[in-house]
Amino acid sequence: MRGASTKVAVLIALALLMAIVNASVFTYYPLGINLVPVSPPVIFKEGSNAGQHDLYYGHYGYKIDVTIGENGASATIKLHPTYQTTYYHDVLKITNQDDGAYYVWVYVEEAMEELPGGSEAYLIIGDQYFDLLSTGLSDEYVTLNSGGSLRVDLKFFIPEGSTLPGSSSAAIKLIYSPQNVEKPPT
Repeated sequence: MRGASTKVAVLIALALLMAIVNASVFTYYPLGINLVPVSPPVIFKEGSNAGQHDLYYGHYGYKIDVTIGENGASATIKLHPTYQTTYYHDVLKITNQDDGAYYVWVYVEEAMEELPGGSEAYLIIGDQYFDLLSTGLSDEYVTLNSGGSLRVDLKFFIPEGSTLPGSSSAAIKLIYSPQNVEKPPT
C-alpha cells in the first residue's frame, strides 16, 4: 500500500512542478504592417453583347444585363435562357492592365440550385468551362497575358418538359495571381 501512496505523492508533486514550469509568460515582439493600396491590375469590362437584346426582348424588354462595379473589380450578369441550349457569347471581358501575366481561377461559392434535374450551367473563360452547378475551386487556371483580355461566355441547358424556375443564381469569385505554382486558398 505504501508504494501506491508514494507513487500518488510523486505524481502530485510532478503535476505541481509542471504547473510552476509552465507558468503563463507572454513575450511581445513588435510587427508593423503597412498597406499601400493600388488600382486593380485586372478588371471587368462589358463584352460586346452586354446590353443587347436577350430572349423575349420585344414582349418583356429583356436585355443581357451586365453591371460593372465602380472600379471594375466586381460584375453582375442577368440573363434569360430558355429550354434546350442557350449560349451567351462575349457578355463580359476580363482585362489585364498590367505589364505582367496573371493566372485566373474560378471559385463557385454557391452553386445554381434551382434549375431542374438534367440542367447544365457553365461559365466559359477562354477555352475553359467552369461548372456553375457545383461548388469549389477550379482545378485549372486560365492565363491572362500582359495587356490582354479574356472573353467570358455562358452556356445553359434546361431540359424541355421540365418546369422553368422563377430564377436561379450562383455566387462566384474570380481569383487571379501573378503566380501559378500553387492554387489559391479559398
